[in-house]
Amino acid sequence: MIRFSKSLLGLSLIACFAGSQANACSISAWDAVGPQGSVGVVAADAVSVQTGNSRYSGSCSLRLTGPSKYVQNTIATPRATYSTRMYVRKDGTGSGSKVFSATNAAGTTEVIGVTFTGTTFTFNLLGAAVQPVAVTVPSETAWYAVELSWTNAGAFTARVTGAGGLASTPATSTATVATAETIGRARLGNTNAGAAGTYFFEEFDSRTTQAPGRLCRGDANGNGLIQGTDRTVITNETLGTFASGQPDCNENGAVQGTDRTCVSNLVLANATCAP
Repeated sequence: MIRFSKSLLGLSLIACFAGSQANACSISAWDAVGPQGSVGVVAADAVSVQTGNSRYSGSCSLRLTGPSKYVQNTIATPRATYSTRMYVRKDGTGSGSKVFSATNAAGTTEVIGVTFTGTTFTFNLLGAAVQPVAVTVPSETAWYAVELSWTNAGAFTARVTGAGGLASTPATSTATVATAETIGRARLGNTNAGAAGTYFFEEFDSRTTQAPGRLCRGDANGNGLIQGTDRTVITNETLGTFASGQPDCNENGAVQGTDRTCVSNLVLANATCAP
């Protein structure tokens, strides 16, 4: 399992939760950055270190700006099954990018590609004739959870959940493309050379068996419950104290008073953190 959790990027982030505002956030859990180098690749505290960073959970996120800006992980034992979840947000500029690419170990065959234009998520499997249907989204500046499940026996499922009409029920796209290929490398970011704009990424989690599942929106203090105390945590964040959970309840890319209202509505609806 590769997991970049509580703010995407690995164990080096522990200091973020100990109150440190130093450069505790890093991309060290990945083994490479794109050919354009590290300029435009920012893994940092969302407020105190890099005010341009938007984040979904915890205090760190990954910001990538410009073409061929991505982080890469090589999978030691290539996988015939693959499940992953990532949170993606676009800043509203540029025409779009392939934000995720999973290839064979040599990098010569792309097994899964995910492109986000700001209005749609498009999924590509091995360049096959039959492809999953694209998912249309209402706002390019909102946070979206993208969940992928794949096996080389043929089954593929993509789920997109996020703000503005996709807040609770995922939009699902499926396809069947059997192959002998395995996944040996994953790239996250603006992976194609022609990409423009800035993307933010959070909570990337990939596994060979059990799907990671989504985080609980509105659970601002990260205790696994949606309750009135989350409203207080959101208020504290607007005053400068980081929330450890998911305070951006309406997933619009900012933590503000409307997130308190969102939590109140979830409490009144008896919402839970069950996936």
